Amino acid sequence: MSIFSKRIEKLKSIMSEKGYNAFYVANITNVRYLSGFTGSSGFLLLTDEGDHFFSDGRYTEQSKHEVLDFKIHITTNHLKLINDNKLLKSDWVMCFEGSHLAFDTYNRLKTSCQINELIPTNDIIENIWNMLESNEKLKIYENEIFILSLLLSKSTNLVFNSFIYFQ
Repeated sequence: MSIFSKRIEKLKSIMSEKGYNAFYVANITNVRYLSGFTGSSGFLLLTDEGDHFFSDGRYTEQSKHEVLDFKIHITTNHLKLINDNKLLKSDWVMCFEGSHLAFDTYNRLKTSCQINELIPTNDIIENIWNMLESNEKLKIYENEIFILSLLLSKSTNLVFNSFIYFQ
């Protein structure tokens, strides 16, 4: 399982707990964190029925190599594509990054994507970053402690055997 899959899995777990059926990600830093995409223009839509990446034609080849866990859509109007392809259900609750979405984009989301409820959230993805990175650091520390304990054990045996030898 890739690091991106783990992050998406954690986000979907939080979405489920909160009753969200979809999450719209517009902040390019968070797009990169969740998908691996290193370009300058991309959006994500994570849903109960599938995960989608949107960008424009400049990133056709790049997204094929970097974005592995999402269905890739190359388009000039991703909100229209979401609506035309019915990627959202009318009874769904969708959240978005409240502190990262322009008011104009919010209005276009609200009018073009007929969903039950649109909820702003803050720092969900950033909190995942803090949780996962802390867990990964903990695993590294556990491995280091294990290695140090082995070294200490071998050193203790060496000192003890040397002491017996010189007696």
